[in-house]
Amino acid sequence: MRFYRVQLDDLYLTDTGTSAGKPLKVTIDGLAEMLSNHNGTIYNALDGTPHLVKTVTSARGRILQINALFMPSNLLTMVSTKINQALANNSSITMQLTQGALGNFSFAVLPFLPDPITGGTEFSGWIAKNVTLKFVRA
Repeated sequence: MRFYRVQLDDLYLTDTGTSAGKPLKVTIDGLAEMLSNHNGTIYNALDGTPHLVKTVTSARGRILQINALFMPSNLLTMVSTKINQALANNSSITMQLTQGALGNFSFAVLPFLPDPITGGTEFSGWIAKNVTLKFVRA
């Protein structure tokens, strides 16, 4: 299994929060839906021939969920600060996903309300466990 390297603006989801740190092992739900901006329905004609009625849509509004089994508590604090700044300034965050199985991605996201961060119960005092970050594509 290949894990993505995740970057939120200038913050990296690594053990140090920097590009030089060791990447966290995260899974990302909703990423496959970002591969296409097309949606459609297939109708069968009277003679049985299938026809695709395609509606071009945008990936905006689709939800991305980042799941980290473990996250250093100082990194969780930095992520929380980044999310709170985006909410206070009504601005988006640039998310970059690299080195993953589906390719590289870069797009603007907004924190998903009401709960952009869930989980994060303390483990060994400085490690947050089962952290989920939710964003919506801007």
